Amino acid sequence: MPKTVSRTEPGWTPGPWRVIQPIALDYRAPLIYGADRASLVAQAEGGGPKRAIVGAEARANAFLMAAAPELYEVLTWFADLPDEGFDEEGRRQLTKARAALTKARGEMP
Repeated sequence: MPKTVSRTEPGWTPGPWRVIQPIALDYRAPLIYGADRASLVAQAEGGGPKRAIVGAEARANAFLMAAAPELYEVLTWFADLPDEGFDEEGRRQLTKARAALTKARGEMP
């Protein structure tokens, strides 16, 4: 029997999101903006006082975050497929997809 993924609206900024890289690459992390190009979704920086994430790693993180709305949409489609018709590995991947969607919505497993 297919397991239906919750259709609760996630409530995040509508996509697609885009990355804007500030000119001062060494001092500012990439920014992720919503579809309206005015809503700041996130700034890809961090790591704490012992390890600042900058440069190529921050840029890679930014592009991964910016892909989130599209990844969510595709993963939702995949997770709605019935378990039947998949081999054991396919069912494991469906389970992982459903868990990732639960995490993305901020729901408890």
